[in-house]
Amino acid sequence: MRIFTTSWKTGFLDYALTPGDVRIAVRAVQVLQPIRETYVQYSRSLGVLINYAREIGVADTLRKAWSRLREDESRNLKYAICGIGNVVDSLSPHFQVGQEVAFIAPCHPKCAERLCLPDRLLRPLRRITARSKLEEIALYGTGSPHSFASDWSRFVGWTADSGRVLDTASVQEFLDEVDEYFAGNVGEPEIRLPVEGAPVMETAGSKVVGSGGKLSATCVGYGQYAKITLLGNVPPQIAVKRVHEIDPTQLGPFSRFSFQVDSLGRLRDDDRPDVCFITGFHHTHADIAVEVIERGGIAVVEKPVATTMEQYGRLREVLSTHPGKLFACFQRRYARYNEFMRKDLGVGRQEPISMFATVFEVQVPKLHWYHWPNSRSQIVSNGCHWIDHFLYLNDYAPPVALNAFKLNERTVNAYIQLENGASFTLTLSDLGSSRIGVRDYCEYRSEGRTVSIRDASFYQSESGSQVLRKTRFPKLAVYRHMYQEICRRILSGQGGDSLKSFSVSTETILALDNMIGVRSMPERATVIR
Repeated sequence: MRIFTTSWKTGFLDYALTPGDVRIAVRAVQVLQPIRETYVQYSRSLGVLINYAREIGVADTLRKAWSRLREDESRNLKYAICGIGNVVDSLSPHFQVGQEVAFIAPCHPKCAERLCLPDRLLRPLRRITARSKLEEIALYGTGSPHSFASDWSRFVGWTADSGRVLDTASVQEFLDEVDEYFAGNVGEPEIRLPVEGAPVMETAGSKVVGSGGKLSATCVGYGQYAKITLLGNVPPQIAVKRVHEIDPTQLGPFSRFSFQVDSLGRLRDDDRPDVCFITGFHHTHADIAVEVIERGGIAVVEKPVATTMEQYGRLREVLSTHPGKLFACFQRRYARYNEFMRKDLGVGRQEPISMFATVFEVQVPKLHWYHWPNSRSQIVSNGCHWIDHFLYLNDYAPPVALNAFKLNERTVNAYIQLENGASFTLTLSDLGSSRIGVRDYCEYRSEGRTVSIRDASFYQSESGSQVLRKTRFPKLAVYRHMYQEICRRILSGQGGDSLKSFSVSTETILALDNMIGVRSMPERATVIR
């Protein structure tokens, strides 16, 4: 498929057609506005590179920078557009192949040859227009959009994955105007884009057959984390054969990949990997893990493991009958400083360790997916790391008291008291400087001794009379160690996380999340005129 950014680019996968969706061959597009509030985009200044090099090392900084530079520009250039087209495939009972439709695409490239949209974003054309039958795509108004009477700003950035409520009546009212607009005298388009009619491709690359004695792996989600942190740390004995990513612009042209790529955000029927690395949207983790485990595979799941109690229940049920088939990627469980902590605190395995954490999380744009209702609160999206580490250090002793509340829309507090006597407090906020990303200061305490760790790197332990140990750990080394250890256990046939650790950690995180509720998300985006 071809996508237009500043020019036509070819070699992209088609968007995947899922239940309730309609695939449209686009014939005319009106650009409503660019969307600048969807992705975290970093400055490319030399000063930022120097700051990160000092913090995480030159090699890791260069790896991150190179990955960002290689991203196709169309990934970050998203627009709200409307237009008309012809239905070429449908999984909706309301639309049939061949129908002419008006549509709104709330967060997409400026233009694409084909789009897959939920049927709520379409309506049949009532007015006959020859424009929808041309063998070209007419692109209008990239400078100043047509002034529609309906308020389309509330649709900007919407996606079916978000969980945002969509006012379908308002959508249909707007689409009626779109219908009238393209049936009228709209003038000459800014650009005419020829249509090649290439076949639909949701999957590209050779079909997966065998693994040559290696374990086969699939990765679901191909964002920066998967590109930089995950795939580079998977050993050659585990062969990544397929990658799923729902946004074709995130993948970029598929010809550059040595593995199979797929735009469906979950497993295909024929996808039965030995191992599945799950790094997609948070609310999709649990259901994909259930499917992987039921097919006989091992699920390696990025945080959070689940975002609702319903998801947790389904995953717990499958783990009860398939124990040891899940690894949760809470990297602090694998940190080297854990080896020092109990010794320096002078406590045994069953003795309590109290923890106090102040965390700064990077502020994300208003339409970023962390703000989706389906992504839940800061407790789930980021705070889960520190909560799980506290529970890990206390061998997942059950909580006897919990509380969480918002100080304001950008700061939350959480408190836990465990049966073994350990206590935990967390202050989590995005108020502050994002000079070098996420920052944290944690103290771990026992009777008469304290360990302090700053930015997951600077370690110091002390008693009442002296400093016991002072050292520094490479900040990103913990991720390499985590994947090395997880993969070592998989290859040696060892089991994954215990049902106890999964249950206590997930139940605690979700209980605190339910006290906070979802993050606030704007009902409508800023309109750019």
